[in-house]
This record gives sequence, C-alpha cells and structure tokens, in this order.
Amino acid sequence: RGREVTARELLREGARRVKLAPDSDPLLVADIDGAIGNLARDIGDYETAELRLRAAEAALASNAANPDRLAQVRVDLAGTMRLNGNPRGAREKLEALIADPTLRKPETRASALAALARVFADLNQAPAGEPHAKEALALDLARGANTEAVARDRNVLAELAYARLDFPTAAARYREVLTARRELNGDKHTAVAQAHQDLGVALAGTGDLTAASTELETAYRMFVELLGPE
Repeated sequence: RGREVTARELLREGARRVKLAPDSDPLLVADIDGAIGNLARDIGDYETAELRLRAAEAALASNAANPDRLAQVRVDLAGTMRLNGNPRGAREKLEALIADPTLRKPETRASALAALARVFADLNQAPAGEPHAKEALALDLARGANTEAVARDRNVLAELAYARLDFPTAAARYREVLTARRELNGDKHTAVAQAHQDLGVALAGTGDLTAASTELETAYRMFVELLGPE
C-alpha cells in the first residue's frame, strides 16, 4: 500500500500541470486561477489560495470588460486574506469595493457586505458588522428566501451575536440557520451537521447544557455518518 495523498498535494499537482500560453485570454486565466484559489481556500491552503486569487484579480483588472467578475474575485480574495491572518487588509479591500460605483450586481454587493461583517467580527468589532450583515440579508431576501446566500447571511448574523457574547440571540439565529440549511440541503448534510454544532455551542453559552448536549451529539453522529469516524 502506497502513502496517502493529501488534498493539498492533489491540488498542487493539478495546478502544476495547468500550462497557459503567455497570450491566453485574461478571462480564461482568471477563471482557472480563481477556481484553483477557491479550492485551495476550501481545503485550508490559504497561501496558495491568496496567490491564485491575486493572479485572477490581476488578469481581470487588465480587462475592463467584466467588472462584476472582478468584483466577485475581490470578495473571494478578501475572504481568503481574512482567513490567512490579514483582516485589516481584507477590510480595506472590501470597503473600497463596496464604495465602488461600478459595483452594480446586488448579489455581489451582498457577498461583499457579508464578508466585511465577518472581518469586523474577527477585529472584535462585531457591532460595526451588524448593519453590513443586515443589508446583505435584505438584498439577498429580495432575490428569494430559500437560497445559499440567505443561509450565509443568517450565519454571519449569528456569528456576530456570538462574537459580542449575546448567546441567546446567537442561539436564536443559529436555529434560523439550521432551518435554512435543512430546507436547502436536506436532513443529512455536512452543512446541517455544522449548523447543529454551532447551535450547540451557542446554547452552551446560554447555560442550557442539556439542549447544547443534544445538538452537539446530533452534530457528532451526523459528521461520523457522513464523513466517517476519522
């Protein structure tokens, strides 16, 4: 039996094999770098993610024909910068993006607002993030109630409440997230398991340890069922 290959190794090998000509279409370059960057972020390789997303940003910035795509890449890059330990840099990028008059798509604006709200939570400025998260939720609800974006916004609002140690509000908001996740993903999904876990942690903060234990045990069983014991 050979050694186990990690997700990071697979991603790096795949990225190494992608060779583009110097005169390749900037939009194609941006699509490839953006996809690799987002995959790297999802597996926790933030250095690679930031490098690739910066390359995608540069490619799109050289082609003014697609400002909406550029805006979304900048949101993805700022979120990666936050995860990579640079919340202040992420805040600067997101605030500049939100103030940009060319940012017209409401879904992209909502994505930027939600990302900025998370940055404020990281900076221990959760109250400052609340208006941004609420604006994001209002924009996304206008496009439909049962969407991934709405679930994300509700989760950000719950995170902000938890960050300011308002555990009852956090628990109530995580219940909304759990309901949204079940509607979107069904009863058996890692996102639903994560919602149970988040709710359990918030309930523990309220002092309701019995309810917290129930939610955490539900999350654990679901994760084991879906992902295996390891």
